[in-house]
Amino acid sequence: MTFNFDVGTVIAVNSSANPPSIKVKSMLAGGGVDIPLSAAAWEQTLPVVGYRVFFVQFDTYQFRILKFWGNDEDFTRKGPFSLNDGEVFIQSPSGLGYFKIDQDGRVQIIGGDMTASFEHGDDGTIIKSPNITLISVGGAFVELTESGEILIERRDEDGNVNASLSFNEKNQIMMESVGDVSIKAPNIYLDGKVWHGPGATDPTKRMLFAPVVTGAPIGTLPTDLTTGASIPGSKHVMAAS
Repeated sequence: MTFNFDVGTVIAVNSSANPPSIKVKSMLAGGGVDIPLSAAAWEQTLPVVGYRVFFVQFDTYQFRILKFWGNDEDFTRKGPFSLNDGEVFIQSPSGLGYFKIDQDGRVQIIGGDMTASFEHGDDGTIIKSPNITLISVGGAFVELTESGEILIERRDEDGNVNASLSFNEKNQIMMESVGDVSIKAPNIYLDGKVWHGPGATDPTKRMLFAPVVTGAPIGTLPTDLTTGASIPGSKHVMAAS
C-alpha cells in the first residue's frame, strides 16, 4: 500500500453531507480534492475556510485528514484567557466559545459573546448569564431573568403550574399553590398592613376591603348600628366583607 502525504488549504466546507466533507487545495499538487471528515467520535470538529490541512492519500482514491491548524490569530484569547504551563484550552473556530482547565484545577466554560459563564473551583461554583433556567424531569422549574426577576414553579406532566413563588422587578413577592401553604416558626411577625380574604392578591378587588373590627384599644372606630357606640377597629388589618 502506498501512502502520499500532502499539505493543503480548506477552500470549502460541506456540512450537510454525511459524513461532512471539505474541499482542500493541495500546496504540492495544486489541485483540489474532496476529503470526508471521518473523525473519531470523541474528536469531531468542522474547520472553517482558510485552515491548513495535513492529509494522507492511500489506495489511490482514499484521503483522510491527519491534522488541522488555523490562521485564526484574531480569535486567540489574550490576557486572563491565555494559556499557562500545564493548562488545557479548547476553543471553537469561530472564537465564540471555550473550555479551560487552569493550573489550579479551576474549570471555566464561556459561551456566546462572553455574557454567559460557568466557573467551578475550590472556592465554589459561579454561574453568570443574562437568563438562567433550570428544569427537572420531576416538574421543578427555576428561572432567573436578566431584569432580576426570580421564578420558582412546580409543574405537572401537562405543564400546569401547581405551585409558584415569584419575585418581580418591583421587589414584590407572589406565592400561589393549588394545595395548602403552611408556615411554622416559634414566632411569626407581620410588619405592615395585612389584607385578608378572597381577592386580596388582586389590586382591583382589594379596594372593596374594609377595616377589621377588633377589640384593640387603638384603631378606627366603626359605629354599632344598634347602640350607636363606637367599636374599636384596626387600621392595619383589612378584610373582604
